[in-house]
Amino acid sequence: METPPVARQEVRPLGRTEVRMPLKAARPHRLYALWLLLVSTGLCRGEALALTWDDIGPDRRRLRVRRNLRRIKKEPVFGTPKTARSQRTISLPRRCVDALREHRAAQRTERAVAGMKWDPLPYQPSGLVFTTPTGRPTDPRSLNRMLTVLCRTANVRRCGCTIAGTPASHSCRLKGWAPGPSWRRWVTARSP
Repeated sequence: METPPVARQEVRPLGRTEVRMPLKAARPHRLYALWLLLVSTGLCRGEALALTWDDIGPDRRRLRVRRNLRRIKKEPVFGTPKTARSQRTISLPRRCVDALREHRAAQRTERAVAGMKWDPLPYQPSGLVFTTPTGRPTDPRSLNRMLTVLCRTANVRRCGCTIAGTPASHSCRLKGWAPGPSWRRWVTARSP
């Protein structure tokens, strides 16, 4: 018995104007810097959620992708990107540098307010950039839910976290992927 073929359609990233609307809606959100980073760099959500402050250069103009965060059996698991080329250094636009600076200051305040409730997991890398208000890793699935709410608030169609606002071919190059079969599969993946 054959299974029916899955209809695949090309993912349509949000246009410039469409991207600005959810970003505007995200501005007051505590993870605004994360949304801006995803849109501006083409990082995968797991790569962004696994960043530590040590991964961001001292001048804050570059970041190194060295690990990712996935959810396996309801638990956050830190690992390395799938390929050596996925471990890379990315230049940051000025607006990301500014947003990260603001985010770090807010995170310090959040940590001080949390006091003893700031409770990172024992196996998580120290100094995670994007955490919950209690210092734990942000669940990648909750990011999807947040994006749905942001897009609804901004009245734009929902687009996946990975490529929101980044043309697929450009995003693939940022990820260190060369054009080929895996690139084509990624570009033609089902729309969320």
